[in-house]
Amino acid sequence: MHQPDIYKGHNTKDANHFNWLKDCKQPVYMQEVDPEIPTSIRYPIEQALELAEHRYLSATICMAIALGLMKGYTEIHVWGVELSFSEYQYQAECIRYWIGLATGRLGAGKMVMHSGGHLLTAPLYGYEGDRKSVV
Repeated sequence: MHQPDIYKGHNTKDANHFNWLKDCKQPVYMQEVDPEIPTSIRYPIEQALELAEHRYLSATICMAIALGLMKGYTEIHVWGVELSFSEYQYQAECIRYWIGLATGRLGAGKMVMHSGGHLLTAPLYGYEGDRKSVV
């Protein structure tokens, strides 16, 4: 979902990323179709924002969940989402939002988190954690 200067430029994780995109046989959702990437498809951002009812898409995984809902998937599985407690924290709340939205639309057990389960854990309010009040 990055701008061309990012995906065509130096990719710190994989210097061969742009060549991989050009050779990819699967659909590659992007901001705009790129003629150099034969399988590129424009991501339907307008429909995703309408689905969310908020201007809230701060991570690629959120866009993927939205796409699954727009395509009518009846079950969505999430793999490889292990956000660190640093640069990805601002994305974590948006991911939680989309997990909740998808769970509400698909039903219980249909939004399956194979990773990133820590995003949905916290002390139960009133039952767990420190009960000392701050005065």
